[in-house]
Amino acid sequence: MIRAWPWVLVGLVAVVVLPDLADPDLGYPILMRRYLPAGLLGLVVASFFAAFMSTVSTQINWGASYLVNDLYGRFIAPEASSARLAWMGRLGSAFIVAAATTAAFFADDIGALFRFMIAIGTGPGAVLILRWF
Repeated sequence: MIRAWPWVLVGLVAVVVLPDLADPDLGYPILMRRYLPAGLLGLVVASFFAAFMSTVSTQINWGASYLVNDLYGRFIAPEASSARLAWMGRLGSAFIVAAATTAAFFADDIGALFRFMIAIGTGPGAVLILRWF
């Protein structure tokens, strides 16, 4: 919750400073362009790209590790060597990127992809919460 407070504060500032904004999603970038100096603006934009790429990389590697360790290594080839598992991990990463690219190409908007991801994530949601108890 503490991590989200800067976003909340910027959102409140956007509501006060830009009350007649047609698209509320543009509040944050408009405030950035209006109030940040050039060097700091570049640093913030670079940090957004870095955070995005970090998240994408994590999801690709995480998905490939699930495919290799939980499916391939357990059920398909339990006797596979470490080198073979590493190659299958690379292929799994390529498969995940290709599947994501295909899904993005055929999606009408980002909202549809977001709703799809939420629908997929609702199944294990209770398990992920209950594991702490």
